[in-house]
Formats: sequence, structure tokens, C-alpha cells
Amino acid sequence: MSTPLAPPVERDRRACPECGGRWVNDLKFNHAPACQIGAADDGLRIADLERFKRLHSPVFFRPARPHELKLLHAIGWPIMEEATVIVADAMQTRDAAGEHIDTIWVRALNSYREPGRARARHARPQP
Repeated sequence: MSTPLAPPVERDRRACPECGGRWVNDLKFNHAPACQIGAADDGLRIADLERFKRLHSPVFFRPARPHELKLLHAIGWPIMEEATVIVADAMQTRDAAGEHIDTIWVRALNSYREPGRARARHARPQP
């Protein structure tokens, strides 16, 4: 008697298009160390954290960067010509003097425009 073969394991399509890093949530992926999209995300995180400090605000909107558009498409959004993301400091930990000491960086799609179409706001696609 032979053992039946297991069905092939399908790779999760919600992965980084460059390194195949697993999607975690929103625009968070587990990128491989050499991933250029991961490196762009690291630099963007630093820039966004600096912007939190300058604005003294836990939330702001900004245009999505090209690598973010690729990641949004990887998790099921249509190909976009442009998009706006909401960036939030989801955890504002402060020390005794009131200085900001910790941040949880969160980004999510706010609105987008597909090529040749008007800007739209949509609910998050289902996985």
C-alpha cells in the first residue's frame, strides 16, 4: 500500500515581490536581509519617524513610495498609478520627562488611483 502524495504547497502570493518575504499585516513584510524593497522600507521608516518628531503628531498622510505600491499590489490591491498612505505611531511610549522613547510604525492605504481612472477609496481586499 502506498502513501498518497500530499498536495503541492502553494506559495503565499502575499509576499514581497523581490525577496519572497512573508506578509505580516498592512505594509509589513519579513524581508530577506539583502532585499532592496526591505532596504527602502528601512530608510522610509527612519524618515517617517523623524517626521513624527517634527510634526508632534501621531498620524500623517503622504504619497506612497514606488516600493510601497509594489507591496500593496503584492497583497491584493490593483496596480496603482498613485496612492496615499496613512502613517501612524501606534504606540507612543514616553519617559518620565515626556520624551518620546518608543514607536510602532504602522502604514495603511488611504486612497489610490488606478491608471486612467479617478481616485478611489476602498475597503481592504480580502485575503
